[in-house]
Amino acid sequence: VLNITDVRTMSPYLKHFSYVIAKGGVDAFTRAAALALAPRIRVNAVALGVILPPPGEDADYVEQLAASLPLRRVGGTGPVVEAALSLLRNDFVTGEIIRLDGGGHLV
Repeated sequence: VLNITDVRTMSPYLKHFSYVIAKGGVDAFTRAAALALAPRIRVNAVALGVILPPPGEDADYVEQLAASLPLRRVGGTGPVVEAALSLLRNDFVTGEIIRLDGGGHLV
């Protein structure tokens, strides 16, 4: 199982309260299901940061967000695909949540 979550669950903000709570549930589900379903089924997640513009926003919007990241760029879909494939292929990983945030969790 590969879940999609958001890096904002690590430091929630009030603007999107319901969304952050829901994604926090996905985080908890990932860890709990990994334990409950092992050894037969592995459960992991990718937590997305600045990957693509949200609905109603354009590329300039995400470029402004990315300027505050240590890597100073938008992630795009490539890193998401690579992380997903890595988690799906590695049969010795379960209960992990990989942050794809350009180092945003460090600042």
